[in-house]
Amino acid sequence: MKNYGIVASLACIAFAAFTAWPVATQGYFGFIAVHTQGPWGYQVITDLVIALMLFLVWMIPDARRHQLPAWPFVIAVFATGSVGALAYVAVRAWREGTGAQDTAQSPSAM
Repeated sequence: MKNYGIVASLACIAFAAFTAWPVATQGYFGFIAVHTQGPWGYQVITDLVIALMLFLVWMIPDARRHQLPAWPFVIAVFATGSVGALAYVAVRAWREGTGAQDTAQSPSAM
């Protein structure tokens, strides 16, 4: 899982850096103007919200199962969107890569 952690971390860093550009040039809420100009804008923002909610539905129980706190990532998803989701995937991948296992799947827990 080490390679998976590297890929997820690089994707998170790259997308966070890319996201910083429109935030710096148009402000944190600049996306609202773009997504309220017509049907395609509404479709894109609705699609993003649905995808992030599906991610959270998966992530919260997964974080509990792997003994990770979910709330920092929930806040990050609401504040940064996909950057927060990518951050969870990266942390989760690195945690698995270090040999940390959840106790539910540990042979000693059976």
